[in-house]
Amino acid sequence: MSKYISASGVILFCIIPLRFLIEWAPLLGLPYISSFCVIVQYLAMLTCFFKLSSSKDSLKFPKLTKWAIGIFVLYTMYLIYDIVLFPKMLRIDMLHVPETNTSLYQNIISFCLIFLMVNLINKKVNYTRWAKVSCIFLTFMLIIYILKVDLSYYALTNIINKATGESVYSLNEMGMFDGLRLGWFCGITYVCNLFLKNKWAVNPILCKGLFWFITVLSIGICMATIQRGPILFIISTTLFYYYAKGYISHRNFGWIVFVILIFIIFSDSIIDFFYIIAPDLMGRFGDIMESGSGRYGSDDSAFSMAFKEFLMNPIWGHYFRFTTAKGYFYGLYPHNILLESLMTMGLVGSIPFFYILYRCVKNAYYAIKEDAPIAVIGLIFIYIFSTLMTSSTMVLQGNFWIPLVLISSYIKKNRL
Repeated sequence: MSKYISASGVILFCIIPLRFLIEWAPLLGLPYISSFCVIVQYLAMLTCFFKLSSSKDSLKFPKLTKWAIGIFVLYTMYLIYDIVLFPKMLRIDMLHVPETNTSLYQNIISFCLIFLMVNLINKKVNYTRWAKVSCIFLTFMLIIYILKVDLSYYALTNIINKATGESVYSLNEMGMFDGLRLGWFCGITYVCNLFLKNKWAVNPILCKGLFWFITVLSIGICMATIQRGPILFIISTTLFYYYAKGYISHRNFGWIVFVILIFIIFSDSIIDFFYIIAPDLMGRFGDIMESGSGRYGSDDSAFSMAFKEFLMNPIWGHYFRFTTAKGYFYGLYPHNILLESLMTMGLVGSIPFFYILYRCVKNAYYAIKEDAPIAVIGLIFIYIFSTLMTSSTMVLQGNFWIPLVLISSYIKKNRL
């Protein structure tokens, strides 16, 4: 029993639910819970490490997993070179970088320990049970958060103000901070729930009831955060899931065309409806169409500057942050994992990295198609990978690297 708890504790505490509690414990009125969760996390890792040392086959990884761990090691070597040994700017000017070397090394070591436990985790963890615990935990955290910031008042006030022609409020004005992170957690909750679509309970009514309750709750809060990314990536992950399941194919072409036609015919009414319930969110989607949201569309956009940084040393990589940009973009990342890789590692590191990403996407596809328990990790990987295509950074992004390594270990059935 203790072996099961320790192994499941690593994945349960290190990937998703714990991060929510640690980051928002002060807001939720739990000032000491962060320290407690960190202690529990490392105790679980330490227990698994001792179990790992006594197992003979625990380090016999599939070839793709070895490549995934190897690319992480290579990437961290670039980080140490750029941040510690030969920095091109002050650390305070680098966005989303550990504040101290101790924090940097601590994160690297903890990730490597988890990677070494991949076989142990896959052997001992019941992924379906883990998904249920994670989803229930995150759902309760979202409900507590709603009550804390009075999100219902925010939504009702904005609907009334929109109907009467008055100005609507932003999340920060209503007391809700960091809408991007909240939207991200809503997306993770949704993804775990999507995996559990027909697995919540034996009773079909209870199963569907739980699924739709969590779906509506997570999407509703996600829309209220006025963050475009989480909504887009919920949609893309859902499409990926149904494509892997075979629902989106030439056999369903008629239904797909029918849905598209309905959307086109009633597009004005649909858009107006979303403008009423989420005016700020729809306004931000409009910004993408008009200006590219600063990521593309001009020579001063993030994507253009990232490509310029890459061309400064296309073979070995130039730097992991913008060094030639001025003002806001100085020290920033390109908001695209592929461009960030090219900037940082050049073609030498990026070509194998892109190949690993491609293979892991295929692994996620087959895991979902075959309804394997690890499919929940595949869905999380697809969601986070999609997120990193237009947002955030892969610097010590455990929510990306850990699912990447885990899903790399999956072997589809016809290859066993």
